[in-house]
Amino acid sequence: MSNRVIAMLGTSESTAGGVSAVIRAYRQAGLFTRYPVVHLATHCDGSAAAKFRCALGAFVKYVTLLVSGRIALVHVHSASNASFWRKFPFIMLAFATRRKVIYHLHGGGFLQFYAKSGAIGKRCIRSVLNGAATVIAVSDYWLAPLKSIAPQARIVRIYNPLSDASLLELPHVKDAAPRLLFLGRIAADKGVGELIAAFAAAHSVLPELRLAFGGDGELAAARAQAAKLGIEPFVEFHGWVGHEQRKTLLQTSSAFVLPSYMEGLPMALLEAMAAGLPAIASRVGGVPDLVSEGVEGLLIEPKDQEGLRAAIGALFADEERRQSMGIAARARILKDFYPGTIISQVGAVYDSLLKTA
Repeated sequence: MSNRVIAMLGTSESTAGGVSAVIRAYRQAGLFTRYPVVHLATHCDGSAAAKFRCALGAFVKYVTLLVSGRIALVHVHSASNASFWRKFPFIMLAFATRRKVIYHLHGGGFLQFYAKSGAIGKRCIRSVLNGAATVIAVSDYWLAPLKSIAPQARIVRIYNPLSDASLLELPHVKDAAPRLLFLGRIAADKGVGELIAAFAAAHSVLPELRLAFGGDGELAAARAQAAKLGIEPFVEFHGWVGHEQRKTLLQTSSAFVLPSYMEGLPMALLEAMAAGLPAIASRVGGVPDLVSEGVEGLLIEPKDQEGLRAAIGALFADEERRQSMGIAARARILKDFYPGTIISQVGAVYDSLLKTA
């Protein structure tokens, strides 16, 4: 390819969230050395002005690479809403200059995003999906819905990789009390309200149980709900946790919970399972690709507070079952989500497109 590169568009690797974790995992697993990948950060954390400067800087670099003829492929990491529209000009420029685009879809709200878009918005979304050389879906769940939106789309399923392979060797440290762990944004659509209420009910039967939250967002509302239900002493709010604190929480917890209303393929769930934690999670998006009912954990319906309470009670009433599910969870990640396996699949897509780029 001489000096030609693969332009990867996505959020900064320093941002919080799942997409940045995917990009970091690609880099750590060697994708950026195996292929000439140049990551252009189109988004960052911070003020609106900082985000605008980040996007503008990426666009200038991108245009410069395009004009110089150095871009062979464009790999776009995108989700819904602002993420889609932020990448749209980049994608249209790639189409106009006959560069092949890999459109890599993350996030659980894409179908809702498409449904609420107007006629012009829907046409734009279809043009991206149909025009991309390859659309990467992160779970089997997305294959049929994406085909229904864009019948001409060339879709492959490639799972997200585990962000830190060392989690597969992380020894468990038994905490003083069993702890149920939530990692992610503290928000209504993550099922946090139902989780706190379900935990309160379960705690009345299992008084030794603790609940830990690692994430930012609507912390004040969550704290207020816990206080109102009288369980504040048993609920930990750690705020957004860095890498080492995240590992400590995974190491000292007994199970993981993610009662979201929608998901893509959640990186936090991958990490928890790699650390040997059984999961209680909503049957949404790519979650059933990870968790088989009764094998690696328990599945519930979104917004089902009573089902969540029952799952917490069942899991923490049987330590032997909980431990066997944790062993199965770690084995599941090792089998299908090991970083080296995933980047080989991404590399196969690159190789097939580069032949005619």
